[in-house]
Amino acid sequence: MSSIQSGCTFRVAAVDGLSYLLNVDNSVEDAPYYFQEAKRALDCEEYILARKMIDQAIVLDATCADYYCCRAEILIASYSGKLPLFLQKLGEILSDLNQSLKINPSYAEALYLKGMILFHFLDMDIEGFRQIRAASELGHPYAKVIYDELQNRE
Repeated sequence: MSSIQSGCTFRVAAVDGLSYLLNVDNSVEDAPYYFQEAKRALDCEEYILARKMIDQAIVLDATCADYYCCRAEILIASYSGKLPLFLQKLGEILSDLNQSLKINPSYAEALYLKGMILFHFLDMDIEGFRQIRAASELGHPYAKVIYDELQNRE
């Protein structure tokens, strides 16, 4: 970490080769603001800004499952339609989803996303199916549809 003239302490972070500063002097109470800004930027397809905002939220509160799942969603959206780059980011995406599930093992969105990735991209059908089933049982609407569809295949 380095200090800047203002007296704030920052940490350098990088997203796709672009460096930016994360303010570590904000308090944990500021994390929801950055989370909401990340979601807003994601909705507007401003992926670099979304990543900056969610990284700031995680720096401030590394105990929130929503933040890690959101970062995975940002990465997924950022590389949608760019399969080679998406595949390069799978490790990072799964790491965030695993961290989210470590914090909250019943987080339906993280289970659903992890299941879809395992099932469709890593040929881990059984484990992917298990994750999708768990998300479905927790009431995730998309997981329910996919789980029912997969059940009908057999």
